[in-house]
Amino acid sequence: MAELEELEELEELTTVHPLRERPRVLLVKALHADGRQAEALTAYEEFRRLLADQLGADPGPEPQEAHLAVLRSRKAPGRSDAARPRIQEVIIARQWLSIGRVRDGCGWNAPRRR
Repeated sequence: MAELEELEELEELTTVHPLRERPRVLLVKALHADGRQAEALTAYEEFRRLLADQLGADPGPEPQEAHLAVLRSRKAPGRSDAARPRIQEVIIARQWLSIGRVRDGCGWNAPRRR
């Protein structure tokens, strides 16, 4: 199973920053790598609906690719360290989000203007 702390951190990030793609992508990947395909698909679908309802937008390429990876897998991969987001990715996502930076299509950019 994926480390409980890692999943809890990702779930917290998606709650605090519900419209941010990166934490959601990491959560979908972590759940999928842990063999929890239904939960991974649910996490993506909740994100897709939230974006549609609040912004009238669809998820970007990265969440869509994570979603397709779950759909295309024939069986639960079990513990797959290659597919599971590394704890460092979770920490980096948390740090960037906590300092108020926003993510554009090319990566992280300058702090958001208030």
